[in-house]
Amino acid sequence: MPNLDQIRELVIRELDIADLPAEEQDKIISRVGELIVKAVSIAIFSRLPVSVKPEYDRMEAEGDREGIEKLVASQIPDLDIVVDNAMKDTIEDYKKILATM
Repeated sequence: MPNLDQIRELVIRELDIADLPAEEQDKIISRVGELIVKAVSIAIFSRLPVSVKPEYDRMEAEGDREGIEKLVASQIPDLDIVVDNAMKDTIEDYKKILATM
């Protein structure tokens, strides 16, 4: 799963907002970051076998982030690719929306 620093760097680089004031960057990063987190979550959940969802839910309720990451990685062999694609697709969709404004 991407951390906030990775999302921040990606958004700044891909949307070319490094020259904007920090406050404007933060607003954009917050909006796009939320979309990225949702897209990554959907991509992961759609690939997670139903049989491990109770275990996932238990770990989530306990706040066991490390356990969740291990479980997800064990069930989704190409996890890095799935996450990268979800992040890139979200950025591209956001760019398309901006282009229509």
